[in-house]
Amino acid sequence: MVRMYLKATENVHETKHHWEHLRSLVQEVCKNEKIDPKSVKAFFEEYEAWATGPGAPEGFVNLRIATVPLGKEVESNLADTLHAKLCEMYRHSLESGKASVSVEIREMNPDNYRVSP
Repeated sequence: MVRMYLKATENVHETKHHWEHLRSLVQEVCKNEKIDPKSVKAFFEEYEAWATGPGAPEGFVNLRIATVPLGKEVESNLADTLHAKLCEMYRHSLESGKASVSVEIREMNPDNYRVSP
């Protein structure tokens, strides 16, 4: 089971492409043999109001992935792959200092997760 939450501030240059990026990230995750493609769901949310600390880029792009445990090596490789992909997708915003890019993988407890067929 994988849930992907792509979030971005409205100031990023690539706002017209969030949906394309989301689909591309889903395709990338589905390449992993430990992940059932039918279990992958992805969502996008754009923030109109936000704040960052002094010295930080004025906006951000964040991908949070919630998944049942896949193993530390698989999760680390997935984080690296998706971070590189996001950095390429949002390259203009990164290069202009408009936004930072981050990826976070959270393990869900399979004993507490329920899903209907």
